[in-house]
Amino acid sequence: MTASSARAALLLLSLFAAASCATTSGGGGSATPTPTVSGGEPPEAGGEPPASMTHSVRIARHATALLDEARADAILSDASLVLQSADSEEDIACAVTFARQGPVEVFAEGDGSVDSGIALAQVFGIPAGVKTVRDVNFCQGTFNTSYRGCGLTNQDNLIVERYLADLEGILWAHEFGHNKGLPHRDTATHNLMFWALGTNRREVNASECSAFRGVAIAVADIGPSLPVQLAERDRPLPPVQEFVTQIYFDGLPLDQAAGYGDQHVDILVAMLNDPEQVLYHENIALTLGMIGSARAADPLISYIGSPPPASDDPMVARLAHKGKVGAVVALGYLVNLGDSERALAFLTGFTSPAVLAESVGRGTSIDNAAGADLRKYALIGLGLSGDERAAEHLQLLSRMSSTIVPQGATPAFDVTGILDQSIELNEEVSDEGLIEYYSTTP
Repeated sequence: MTASSARAALLLLSLFAAASCATTSGGGGSATPTPTVSGGEPPEAGGEPPASMTHSVRIARHATALLDEARADAILSDASLVLQSADSEEDIACAVTFARQGPVEVFAEGDGSVDSGIALAQVFGIPAGVKTVRDVNFCQGTFNTSYRGCGLTNQDNLIVERYLADLEGILWAHEFGHNKGLPHRDTATHNLMFWALGTNRREVNASECSAFRGVAIAVADIGPSLPVQLAERDRPLPPVQEFVTQIYFDGLPLDQAAGYGDQHVDILVAMLNDPEQVLYHENIALTLGMIGSARAADPLISYIGSPPPASDDPMVARLAHKGKVGAVVALGYLVNLGDSERALAFLTGFTSPAVLAESVGRGTSIDNAAGADLRKYALIGLGLSGDERAAEHLQLLSRMSSTIVPQGATPAFDVTGILDQSIELNEEVSDEGLIEYYSTTP
Protein backbone atom coordinates (compact mmCIF):
# COMPACT_ATOMS: atom_id res chain seq x y z
CA MET A 1 0.00 0.00 0.00
CA THR A 2 1.39 3.42 -0.93
CA ALA A 3 1.66 6.26 1.57
CA SER A 4 -1.25 8.08 -0.02
CA SER A 5 -3.49 5.01 -0.12
CA ALA A 6 -2.58 4.14 3.48
CA ARG A 7 -3.63 7.58 4.62
CA ALA A 8 -6.79 7.40 2.53
CA ALA A 9 -7.70 4.21 4.35
CA LEU A 10 -7.18 5.94 7.68
CA LEU A 11 -9.36 8.85 6.58
CA LEU A 12 -12.16 6.52 5.52
CA LEU A 13 -12.15 5.03 9.00
CA SER A 14 -12.69 8.47 10.50
CA LEU A 15 -15.53 9.88 8.40
CA PHE A 16 -17.81 9.97 11.42
CA ALA A 17 -15.19 11.15 13.94
CA ALA A 18 -15.25 14.58 15.53
CA ALA A 19 -12.26 16.85 15.04
CA SER A 20 -10.28 15.67 18.02
CA CYS A 21 -11.16 12.04 17.42
CA ALA A 22 -8.82 9.43 16.05
CA THR A 23 -8.71 8.24 12.49
CA THR A 24 -8.73 4.63 13.53
CA SER A 25 -11.38 2.50 15.15
CA GLY A 26 -8.90 0.91 17.55
CA GLY A 27 -10.00 -0.88 20.70
CA GLY A 28 -12.94 -0.23 22.93
CA GLY A 29 -12.45 1.55 26.22
CA SER A 30 -13.97 0.81 29.56
CA ALA A 31 -15.38 4.06 30.90
CA THR A 32 -18.73 2.47 31.70
CA PRO A 33 -21.72 4.70 32.49
CA THR A 34 -23.32 3.66 35.77
CA PRO A 35 -26.48 5.78 36.09
CA THR A 36 -28.16 6.08 39.46
CA VAL A 37 -31.33 6.60 37.42
CA SER A 38 -32.13 6.47 33.77
CA GLY A 39 -30.62 9.42 31.92
CA GLY A 40 -32.65 11.86 29.89
CA GLU A 41 -33.05 15.41 28.73
CA PRO A 42 -32.78 17.98 31.54
CA PRO A 43 -36.31 18.92 32.60
CA GLU A 44 -38.09 22.05 31.52
CA ALA A 45 -38.09 24.96 33.96
CA GLY A 46 -40.04 24.02 37.07
CA GLY A 47 -39.55 20.26 36.60
CA GLU A 48 -37.74 17.95 38.96
CA PRO A 49 -33.95 17.99 38.52
CA PRO A 50 -32.56 14.72 37.20
CA ALA A 51 -30.75 12.42 39.58
CA SER A 52 -26.99 12.36 39.28
CA MET A 53 -25.39 9.96 36.83
CA THR A 54 -21.92 8.60 37.55
CA HIS A 55 -19.51 7.53 34.82
CA SER A 56 -16.94 5.10 36.22
CA VAL A 57 -13.70 5.71 34.36
CA ARG A 58 -10.86 3.24 34.07
CA ILE A 59 -7.56 5.14 33.73
CA ALA A 60 -4.14 3.98 32.53
CA ARG A 61 -0.92 5.89 32.03
CA HIS A 62 2.17 5.18 30.01
CA ALA A 63 5.21 4.45 32.17
CA THR A 64 6.74 7.78 31.03
CA ALA A 65 3.62 9.85 31.84
CA LEU A 66 3.38 10.77 35.49
CA LEU A 67 -0.14 10.57 36.93
CA ASP A 68 -0.88 9.40 40.47
CA GLU A 69 -4.31 8.50 41.80
CA ALA A 70 -4.72 11.71 43.77
CA ARG A 71 -4.13 13.80 40.65
CA ALA A 72 -6.38 11.57 38.55
CA ASP A 73 -9.17 12.03 41.10
CA ALA A 74 -8.63 15.80 41.10
CA ILE A 75 -8.91 15.95 37.28
CA LEU A 76 -12.11 13.87 37.32
CA SER A 77 -13.52 16.10 40.07
CA ASP A 78 -12.71 19.21 38.03
CA ALA A 79 -14.32 17.66 34.93
CA SER A 80 -17.43 16.85 36.97
CA LEU A 81 -17.62 20.38 38.34
CA VAL A 82 -17.41 21.82 34.81
CA LEU A 83 -20.64 19.97 33.97
CA GLN A 84 -22.40 20.32 37.31
CA SER A 85 -22.02 24.08 37.72
CA ALA A 86 -24.23 26.61 35.93
CA ASP A 87 -21.78 29.39 35.15
CA SER A 88 -24.19 31.62 33.21
CA GLU A 89 -27.81 31.89 32.11
CA GLU A 90 -26.94 29.83 29.03
CA ASP A 91 -25.18 27.08 31.00
CA ILE A 92 -26.99 23.93 32.15
CA ALA A 93 -26.19 22.41 35.54
CA CYS A 94 -25.64 18.90 34.22
CA ALA A 95 -25.93 16.15 36.86
CA VAL A 96 -22.98 14.05 35.76
CA THR A 97 -20.07 12.84 37.87
CA PHE A 98 -16.85 11.19 36.70
CA ALA A 99 -15.26 8.75 39.18
CA ARG A 100 -12.17 6.59 38.93
CA GLN A 101 -12.70 2.85 38.55
CA GLY A 102 -9.88 0.92 40.21
CA PRO A 103 -6.25 1.99 40.45
CA VAL A 104 -4.43 4.02 37.81
CA GLU A 105 -2.87 1.30 35.71
CA VAL A 106 0.50 1.48 33.94
CA PHE A 107 1.22 0.28 30.41
CA ALA A 108 4.51 0.02 28.54
CA GLU A 109 3.43 -0.35 24.92
CA GLY A 110 5.27 2.15 22.73
CA ASP A 111 7.61 4.87 23.95
CA GLY A 112 4.96 7.18 25.43
CA SER A 113 4.61 9.36 22.33
CA VAL A 114 1.80 8.78 19.84
CA ASP A 115 3.60 9.67 16.60
CA SER A 116 1.85 7.52 13.98
CA GLY A 117 -1.36 5.75 13.10
CA ILE A 118 0.14 2.47 14.29
CA ALA A 119 1.02 3.96 17.68
CA LEU A 120 -2.43 5.56 17.92
CA ALA A 121 -4.21 2.26 17.31
CA GLN A 122 -1.91 0.53 19.79
CA VAL A 123 -2.77 2.97 22.60
CA PHE A 124 -6.48 2.97 21.76
CA GLY A 125 -6.30 -0.79 22.18
CA ILE A 126 -5.23 -0.49 25.83
CA PRO A 127 -8.28 -1.58 27.85
CA ALA A 128 -9.00 1.68 29.67
CA GLY A 129 -11.30 4.59 28.97
CA VAL A 130 -8.63 7.28 29.50
CA LYS A 131 -4.99 6.79 28.55
CA THR A 132 -2.43 9.45 29.48
CA VAL A 133 0.76 9.56 27.44
CA ARG A 134 3.73 11.86 27.18
CA ASP A 135 2.77 13.27 23.79
CA VAL A 136 -0.16 13.07 21.38
CA ASN A 137 1.32 13.96 17.98
CA PHE A 138 -0.88 11.97 15.63
CA CYS A 139 -4.65 12.11 15.17
CA GLN A 140 -7.09 12.55 12.25
CA GLY A 141 -4.58 10.89 9.92
CA THR A 142 -1.95 13.62 10.29
CA PHE A 143 1.17 14.33 12.32
CA ASN A 144 0.94 17.55 14.35
CA THR A 145 2.94 18.09 17.53
CA SER A 146 0.33 20.46 18.97
CA TYR A 147 -2.53 18.02 19.56
CA ARG A 148 -3.67 17.90 23.19
CA GLY A 149 -5.82 14.79 23.01
CA CYS A 150 -7.45 12.32 20.65
CA GLY A 151 -10.74 10.54 21.28
CA LEU A 152 -13.07 8.16 19.51
CA THR A 153 -16.64 9.18 18.78
CA ASN A 154 -19.35 7.05 20.38
CA GLN A 155 -16.79 4.99 22.29
CA ASP A 156 -15.50 5.66 25.78
CA ASN A 157 -11.90 5.78 24.65
CA LEU A 158 -9.59 8.77 24.70
CA ILE A 159 -5.90 9.62 24.85
CA VAL A 160 -4.61 12.80 26.49
CA GLU A 161 -1.36 14.50 27.35
CA ARG A 162 -0.71 15.84 30.82
CA TYR A 163 -1.26 19.58 30.81
CA LEU A 164 -1.66 22.66 33.00
CA ALA A 165 -3.45 21.82 36.25
CA ASP A 166 -6.21 24.42 35.86
CA LEU A 167 -7.05 23.16 32.35
CA GLU A 168 -6.87 19.38 32.65
CA GLY A 169 -10.43 18.96 33.94
CA ILE A 170 -11.77 21.02 31.03
CA LEU A 171 -9.59 19.06 28.58
CA TRP A 172 -10.87 15.72 29.85
CA ALA A 173 -14.50 16.91 29.91
CA HIS A 174 -14.18 18.18 26.32
CA GLU A 175 -12.74 14.87 25.14
CA PHE A 176 -15.43 12.94 27.06
CA GLY A 177 -17.89 15.06 25.03
CA HIS A 178 -16.40 13.78 21.78
CA ASN A 179 -16.65 10.23 23.15
CA LYS A 180 -20.38 10.89 23.55
CA GLY A 181 -20.70 12.02 19.94
CA LEU A 182 -20.52 15.78 20.49
CA PRO A 183 -18.95 17.94 17.78
CA HIS A 184 -17.38 21.34 18.34
CA ARG A 185 -19.76 24.24 18.97
CA ASP A 186 -18.14 27.57 18.21
CA THR A 187 -21.06 29.95 18.82
CA ALA A 188 -19.33 31.38 21.92
CA THR A 189 -15.83 31.12 23.37
CA HIS A 190 -17.13 29.94 26.77
CA ASN A 191 -18.65 26.71 25.36
CA LEU A 192 -17.06 23.53 26.69
CA MET A 193 -17.09 22.17 23.13
CA PHE A 194 -15.42 25.27 21.67
CA TRP A 195 -12.40 24.46 19.49
CA ALA A 196 -9.81 26.10 21.76
CA LEU A 197 -8.95 25.33 25.37
CA GLY A 198 -9.30 27.94 28.11
CA THR A 199 -10.28 28.30 31.75
CA ASN A 200 -13.70 29.76 30.80
CA ARG A 201 -14.69 26.91 28.42
CA ARG A 202 -17.29 25.47 30.79
CA GLU A 203 -20.79 25.86 29.36
CA VAL A 204 -23.02 23.10 27.94
CA ASN A 205 -26.53 23.32 26.56
CA ALA A 206 -29.41 20.93 27.23
CA SER A 207 -28.68 18.68 24.26
CA GLU A 208 -25.00 18.40 25.18
CA CYS A 209 -25.96 17.55 28.77
CA SER A 210 -28.23 14.81 27.47
CA ALA A 211 -25.33 13.37 25.45
CA PHE A 212 -23.14 13.33 28.56
CA ARG A 213 -25.97 11.48 30.31
CA GLY A 214 -26.02 8.82 27.59
CA VAL A 215 -29.08 9.94 25.64
CA ALA A 216 -28.89 9.65 21.86
CA ILE A 217 -29.42 13.07 20.27
CA ALA A 218 -29.45 14.59 16.81
CA VAL A 219 -26.34 16.64 16.10
CA ALA A 220 -28.60 19.28 14.51
CA ASP A 221 -30.10 19.92 17.97
CA ILE A 222 -26.77 20.94 19.47
CA GLY A 223 -26.06 24.09 17.46
CA PRO A 224 -23.39 25.15 14.95
CA SER A 225 -20.66 22.55 14.98
CA LEU A 226 -17.67 21.16 13.13
CA PRO A 227 -18.98 21.25 9.55
CA VAL A 228 -19.77 24.97 9.94
CA GLN A 229 -16.31 25.60 11.34
CA LEU A 230 -14.67 23.80 8.41
CA ALA A 231 -16.81 25.69 5.91
CA GLU A 232 -15.43 28.94 7.31
CA ARG A 233 -11.74 28.04 6.99
CA ASP A 234 -11.32 30.89 4.49
CA ARG A 235 -12.55 33.59 6.84
CA PRO A 236 -9.98 36.37 7.52
CA LEU A 237 -7.07 35.34 9.72
CA PRO A 238 -6.84 36.99 13.13
CA PRO A 239 -3.72 38.98 14.08
CA VAL A 240 -0.80 36.57 14.27
CA GLN A 241 -0.31 37.20 18.00
CA GLU A 242 -3.90 36.09 18.63
CA PHE A 243 -3.58 33.08 16.32
CA VAL A 244 -0.55 31.59 18.08
CA THR A 245 -1.81 32.25 21.62
CA GLN A 246 -4.80 29.92 21.36
CA ILE A 247 -4.56 26.38 22.76
CA TYR A 248 -6.10 24.24 20.04
CA PHE A 249 -7.72 20.94 21.07
CA ASP A 250 -7.19 19.62 17.55
CA GLY A 251 -3.72 21.04 17.11
CA LEU A 252 -2.65 24.30 15.55
CA PRO A 253 -4.45 24.60 12.14
CA LEU A 254 -1.26 24.47 10.12
CA ASP A 255 -2.86 25.13 6.75
CA GLN A 256 -4.16 28.40 8.20
CA ALA A 257 -0.75 29.20 9.71
CA ALA A 258 0.61 29.17 6.15
CA GLY A 259 -1.61 32.17 5.43
CA TYR A 260 0.71 34.48 7.37
CA GLY A 261 3.70 36.02 5.64
CA ASP A 262 7.28 37.24 5.89
CA GLN A 263 6.07 40.46 7.51
CA HIS A 264 5.07 38.42 10.58
CA VAL A 265 8.44 36.72 11.10
CA ASP A 266 9.99 39.40 13.32
CA ILE A 267 6.91 39.50 15.58
CA LEU A 268 6.98 35.73 16.01
CA VAL A 269 10.74 35.53 16.57
CA ALA A 270 10.43 38.10 19.38
CA MET A 271 7.67 36.00 20.95
CA LEU A 272 9.74 32.82 20.57
CA ASN A 273 12.61 34.44 22.45
CA ASP A 274 10.35 35.66 25.26
CA PRO A 275 10.37 33.15 28.18
CA GLU A 276 7.06 34.58 29.37
CA GLN A 277 5.46 33.17 26.20
CA VAL A 278 6.70 29.60 26.78
CA LEU A 279 3.12 28.26 26.81
CA TYR A 280 2.87 29.28 23.14
CA HIS A 281 6.40 28.61 21.90
CA GLU A 282 5.34 25.43 20.12
CA ASN A 283 2.59 27.24 18.17
CA ILE A 284 4.96 30.11 17.40
CA ALA A 285 7.68 27.81 16.07
CA LEU A 286 5.25 25.79 13.94
CA THR A 287 3.77 28.98 12.46
CA LEU A 288 7.25 30.27 11.58
CA GLY A 289 7.84 27.02 9.72
CA MET A 290 4.55 27.18 7.83
CA ILE A 291 5.18 30.77 6.74
CA GLY A 292 8.14 29.36 4.83
CA SER A 293 10.44 32.37 5.10
CA ALA A 294 14.16 31.60 4.93
CA ARG A 295 14.66 34.29 7.60
CA ALA A 296 13.10 31.97 10.17
CA ALA A 297 15.76 29.23 9.89
CA ASP A 298 18.49 30.77 12.05
CA PRO A 299 16.14 31.91 14.86
CA LEU A 300 14.61 28.43 15.01
CA ILE A 301 18.02 26.75 15.09
CA SER A 302 19.17 29.15 17.79
CA TYR A 303 16.07 28.38 19.85
CA ILE A 304 16.67 24.61 19.53
CA GLY A 305 20.16 25.09 20.98
CA SER A 306 19.11 27.45 23.78
CA PRO A 307 19.57 26.39 27.43
CA PRO A 308 16.57 25.04 29.33
CA PRO A 309 14.50 27.55 31.31
CA ALA A 310 15.63 28.47 34.79
CA SER A 311 12.58 27.06 36.55
CA ASP A 312 11.92 24.28 39.02
CA ASP A 313 8.45 23.77 37.58
CA PRO A 314 8.42 20.53 35.53
CA MET A 315 5.53 21.84 33.41
CA VAL A 316 7.63 24.84 32.33
CA ALA A 317 10.43 22.46 31.33
CA ARG A 318 7.94 20.33 29.40
CA LEU A 319 6.48 23.34 27.57
CA ALA A 320 9.97 24.53 26.65
CA HIS A 321 10.82 21.09 25.29
CA LYS A 322 7.57 21.03 23.31
CA GLY A 323 8.62 24.37 21.86
CA LYS A 324 11.91 22.87 20.71
CA VAL A 325 10.12 19.86 19.22
CA GLY A 326 7.95 22.31 17.30
CA ALA A 327 11.04 24.18 16.12
CA VAL A 328 12.72 21.00 14.85
CA VAL A 329 9.60 19.99 12.92
CA ALA A 330 9.21 23.58 11.66
CA LEU A 331 12.61 23.31 9.97
CA GLY A 332 11.15 20.49 7.88
CA TYR A 333 8.31 22.83 6.90
CA LEU A 334 10.87 25.46 5.90
CA VAL A 335 12.62 22.97 3.61
CA ASN A 336 9.32 22.24 1.91
CA LEU A 337 7.82 25.71 1.70
CA GLY A 338 10.95 27.86 1.53
CA ASP A 339 13.52 25.48 0.03
CA SER A 340 15.75 26.40 2.98
CA GLU A 341 19.23 24.97 2.53
CA ARG A 342 20.08 26.10 6.07
CA ALA A 343 17.21 24.11 7.56
CA LEU A 344 18.03 21.01 5.49
CA ALA A 345 21.71 21.15 6.45
CA PHE A 346 20.81 21.40 10.14
CA LEU A 347 18.37 18.49 10.06
CA THR A 348 20.69 16.16 8.15
CA GLY A 349 23.65 17.07 10.35
CA PHE A 350 21.55 16.68 13.50
CA THR A 351 20.64 13.16 12.37
CA SER A 352 23.88 11.98 10.74
CA PRO A 353 24.60 8.25 11.09
CA ALA A 354 27.43 8.87 13.55
CA VAL A 355 25.37 11.23 15.70
CA LEU A 356 22.39 8.90 15.80
CA ALA A 357 24.57 5.92 16.65
CA GLU A 358 26.11 7.79 19.56
CA SER A 359 23.07 9.61 20.95
CA VAL A 360 20.19 7.28 20.13
CA GLY A 361 21.43 3.84 19.13
CA ARG A 362 23.59 3.26 22.19
CA GLY A 363 21.91 5.74 24.54
CA THR A 364 25.30 7.15 25.53
CA SER A 365 26.70 10.44 26.68
CA ILE A 366 26.27 13.12 24.03
CA ASP A 367 22.53 13.48 24.64
CA ASN A 368 20.11 13.31 27.49
CA ALA A 369 16.65 11.90 26.86
CA ALA A 370 15.36 15.29 25.69
CA GLY A 371 18.16 15.55 23.12
CA ALA A 372 17.46 12.09 21.73
CA ASP A 373 13.79 13.03 21.52
CA LEU A 374 14.65 16.07 19.38
CA ARG A 375 16.62 13.87 16.99
CA LYS A 376 13.57 11.63 16.59
CA TYR A 377 11.47 14.63 15.57
CA ALA A 378 14.22 15.84 13.26
CA LEU A 379 13.77 12.57 11.34
CA ILE A 380 10.03 13.19 11.15
CA GLY A 381 10.74 16.78 10.10
CA LEU A 382 12.80 15.42 7.20
CA GLY A 383 9.82 13.29 6.29
CA LEU A 384 7.46 16.27 6.39
CA SER A 385 9.84 18.24 4.17
CA GLY A 386 8.86 16.07 1.20
CA ASP A 387 12.33 16.86 -0.14
CA GLU A 388 14.22 14.41 -2.38
CA ARG A 389 17.53 15.07 -0.64
CA ALA A 390 15.89 14.47 2.73
CA ALA A 391 14.46 11.20 1.38
CA GLU A 392 17.93 10.07 0.31
CA HIS A 393 19.27 10.85 3.79
CA LEU A 394 16.46 8.88 5.44
CA GLN A 395 16.99 5.93 3.12
CA LEU A 396 20.72 5.96 3.91
CA LEU A 397 19.94 5.87 7.61
CA SER A 398 17.50 3.01 7.03
CA ARG A 399 20.18 0.97 5.26
CA MET A 400 22.56 1.67 8.15
CA SER A 401 20.05 0.97 10.91
CA SER A 402 21.88 -2.14 12.10
CA THR A 403 25.02 -0.02 12.51
CA ILE A 404 23.18 2.80 14.24
CA VAL A 405 21.54 0.36 16.67
CA PRO A 406 23.91 -2.57 17.27
CA GLN A 407 22.45 -5.95 18.10
CA GLY A 408 21.53 -6.14 21.77
CA ALA A 409 21.47 -2.36 22.25
CA THR A 410 18.45 -0.56 23.68
CA PRO A 411 17.85 2.54 21.57
CA ALA A 412 16.24 5.71 22.91
CA PHE A 413 13.34 5.16 20.47
CA ASP A 414 12.27 2.76 17.73
CA VAL A 415 14.77 3.95 15.12
CA THR A 416 13.62 1.56 12.40
CA GLY A 417 9.95 2.38 12.94
CA ILE A 418 10.53 6.16 12.92
CA LEU A 419 12.65 5.90 9.77
CA ASP A 420 9.97 3.86 8.00
CA GLN A 421 7.33 6.39 9.05
CA SER A 422 9.48 9.34 7.95
CA ILE A 423 10.22 7.81 4.54
CA GLU A 424 6.50 7.20 4.03
CA LEU A 425 5.69 10.77 5.14
CA ASN A 426 8.28 12.14 2.73
CA GLU A 427 6.68 10.29 -0.16
CA GLU A 428 3.20 11.42 0.88
CA VAL A 429 4.10 15.11 1.23
CA SER A 430 6.12 15.00 -2.00
CA ASP A 431 3.07 13.60 -3.81
CA GLU A 432 0.35 15.88 -2.46
CA GLY A 433 2.15 18.92 -0.99
CA LEU A 434 2.51 20.02 2.63
CA ILE A 435 -0.42 22.47 2.66
CA GLU A 436 -2.66 19.81 1.15
CA TYR A 437 -1.46 17.25 3.73
CA TYR A 438 -2.73 19.56 6.47
CA SER A 439 -5.81 20.74 4.57
CA THR A 440 -7.31 17.27 4.07
CA THR A 441 -9.90 16.90 6.80
CA PRO A 442 -11.90 13.72 7.43
